[in-house]
Amino acid sequence: MEKKELYLLRHAAAQEGIYKQQDLNRDLSQEGLNQLTILAKKLQLMDFHPDFILASNAKRCRDTASFLVENLGLSKATFLIKEEIYEASSSQLLQLVNLIPENHQKVLLVGHNPSISSLAEYITGDSFGVFPTSTLVKITFEVEFWAEISGGTGYLLSYVQPL
Repeated sequence: MEKKELYLLRHAAAQEGIYKQQDLNRDLSQEGLNQLTILAKKLQLMDFHPDFILASNAKRCRDTASFLVENLGLSKATFLIKEEIYEASSSQLLQLVNLIPENHQKVLLVGHNPSISSLAEYITGDSFGVFPTSTLVKITFEVEFWAEISGGTGYLLSYVQPL
């Protein structure tokens, strides 16, 4: 049986919203860029080679994923922006995971709290609390199909923060 690997990442720190600026359009802050630089260095030391990347349509998520693609040489990975990640519940995120095409074995999902951390807790049975920005977990599954992933089926391999 093949293993599936799922990386769940909360986007990097974003600038505070400016009057009438849509939340979707918030840019990464300098702190967020610094976080990503540190995170990328840590991920270079891991076997971090997702072949499929899903990101929320929020600018801060798209930019977080793009930074990793550019700085870690992930250009061969399929990269999809999914509007439904933006305000998804953890159960809606799980439905997206369950629909991942079977030709992908290592998947990065870039999203938002509280759903990204809640999903990690649900599928591993571990307690993380709310993920700080730029926090990534690597979860492995002893399943053949993405549709088999559900509560308690995952095993936490790494919890990475840009500290």
